[in-house]
Amino acid sequence: MIAFTVNIRGSTQKLTPSSDDASTQIPHAFSLRHSRGPFIAFGIPFVGIALLVLAVRILRPAQSPAIEVIFELAALALFYAWITSFFWRYRIRFDGDSVTEHAAGLAPINIALSNIRAISYESSPGISGVVAGRPKSRITLHMAVPHGVRPYIDISVRHFIREDIGRLMLAIQSARPDLEIPRPWR
Repeated sequence: MIAFTVNIRGSTQKLTPSSDDASTQIPHAFSLRHSRGPFIAFGIPFVGIALLVLAVRILRPAQSPAIEVIFELAALALFYAWITSFFWRYRIRFDGDSVTEHAAGLAPINIALSNIRAISYESSPGISGVVAGRPKSRITLHMAVPHGVRPYIDISVRHFIREDIGRLMLAIQSARPDLEIPRPWR
């Protein structure tokens, strides 16, 4: 029997494809849940800019009415919301026999489990992941028979909760035991 052990925040949990406990069973279909990390990390520069705007406005109150400060902070908050909306539109869904990636501005990519050639863990040096439009640290599902624009699906290990990535890897491994699952998800 295939089993997957997850260690999250100090507690160890064992996931199996046919467990009696409903909390450890692999659902037939599920979407990966987003992690808060990228949103918090991306928000730190925006908070810094907001504090800088406030500091400048406090130091020069005669030249800047309060309405301008409110407008500038609101514009900054809207810009942050617009940028992070792209992160929220990046989704990975498992439906029992295929994995689908939805990314902002791109057509969905669907790979049937029978069409997965390999699974690899990849990492881009520096900021090249941002420039290339791919996550910096990712698990890549490669298609055996490419169709469409991209012959792979990228699963960001920072944008999604690790436990959900583990459930996806377990579901793929239970359907395709011939595939090697990259560490630390095997």
